[in-house]
Amino acid sequence: MYKEENKNIARKSVLKAAIEALTLCRKDSTLAPKDYIRKVKAFYRKDESDPRAFIVDELSEETIIRWEEFYDSVIQDRTARSIKVAYLSGPN
Repeated sequence: MYKEENKNIARKSVLKAAIEALTLCRKDSTLAPKDYIRKVKAFYRKDESDPRAFIVDELSEETIIRWEEFYDSVIQDRTARSIKVAYLSGPN
């Protein structure tokens, strides 16, 4: 059952993609990039008639820096050796 060639190819492909996403492409695998808050603020400030332009003015530089520091603390570089992958498989 576990020696089927197609399944072995799929397993290797999935595990390789997971390891690459967690190591080499880690910074690209996040829900939001580090500069996301700055981009959102800049986007809404373009049109001052948009009420959201005034709301983003409440977003201070200090708050943005805290977000970036938090991002850096969570998204640290990883190597394949420093991660653990739990691979769960059913009977098929």
